[in-house]
Amino acid sequence: MINNFNFQTPCHIFDLEQLEKNINTLLILQNETQSKVLYAIKGCSQKELLPYISKYLSGACTSGYNEVLLADISQFKEIHTFATAYKENEIQTIAQKSFAVIFNSIEQFKKYSPTVCNNKAIPAIRINPQYSEIKNNKVNPCSKNSRFGVGINELEQLDTIPQYLHFHSMCEQYSETLTRTLEIVGHTYEKYLKQAQTINIGGGQLYTAENYDLNQTIMSINKFKSQYNLSVILEPGEAVLYNVGYLVGSVIDIKCGEKCTAILDLSAICHMPDIVFSGYKYKVVNGYESNSKNYSYILAGPTCYSGDIFGEFSFDEPLTVGSKIIFCDTAHYTTVKSSMFNGISLPSIALHSKEYTFKNVRTYGFDDYLSIT
Repeated sequence: MINNFNFQTPCHIFDLEQLEKNINTLLILQNETQSKVLYAIKGCSQKELLPYISKYLSGACTSGYNEVLLADISQFKEIHTFATAYKENEIQTIAQKSFAVIFNSIEQFKKYSPTVCNNKAIPAIRINPQYSEIKNNKVNPCSKNSRFGVGINELEQLDTIPQYLHFHSMCEQYSETLTRTLEIVGHTYEKYLKQAQTINIGGGQLYTAENYDLNQTIMSINKFKSQYNLSVILEPGEAVLYNVGYLVGSVIDIKCGEKCTAILDLSAICHMPDIVFSGYKYKVVNGYESNSKNYSYILAGPTCYSGDIFGEFSFDEPLTVGSKIIFCDTAHYTTVKSSMFNGISLPSIALHSKEYTFKNVRTYGFDDYLSIT
């Protein structure tokens, strides 16, 4: 698919056929567990993709005011909102447009629950299970001194336990982790789960990955539902977008010293900041581990930031000026985290589908840069 690409770089490409495939898998999960599957809009909020997602899934989970408005105009059936803290001048609108508003502290739950109820939304609370199998503390919401969720002792401060509880403790993990997590959450919060009606188990599960055991997950969720007489909500983000996105750049110069560096018209710090801040490494089409093939390069961005580095990769053939570098699985947490530092332009947006090979739907230029300066 990607080899026929002939647009000017840099460019994001979204494969609508893969998106449809992922959604179909999630619909199986939704139907077999009788759960609600919400799209975590924070992962990718491209307006060109949202109509394809909102048409099929149960709704969206949002992270605050602007995402609520976007989910609303994108016609998601339900909006469930969680924010680490809500601002007083925004809570009214959030409550009006949300099916449920999830609070991160006892204090905000007590303060804003009346507003939520007055708008016929459900006030919910996020718990911190204090258990996670995520190794990288930078993306672990249950690490020591985490600001996310309330502990079991804090729940005792409430006269009435909310009917809707939420937790999130996973990231890019598989069914075995989900099974263990549900067992531990059930053991720790059994008293409160039996008083609640709904549990939202967050995201972080790669439901749509090729080697994911969907049957095990279905059994684990159904067992948990039956054990505590709860309805279950899932919040996949990456699973919706898994292998949907590609980010394409071109080599614009090559500098060789002890090692050769290929400078791209893409920037890690601007366009793929998880590489810089979280140590994430993306796969590259026809790219391999450094020194495993005949030609190895450091791939770098064009900014003045010394850490603007994608990593080291090897190739069967030498790179030249104009060579295309294609990063895989880039739909989630790329466009939403991109910036125009150094005046570097944002990548354009293109769609690929059965109807057309490629369709360029958006480009960025100086006017966009001017709008944020």
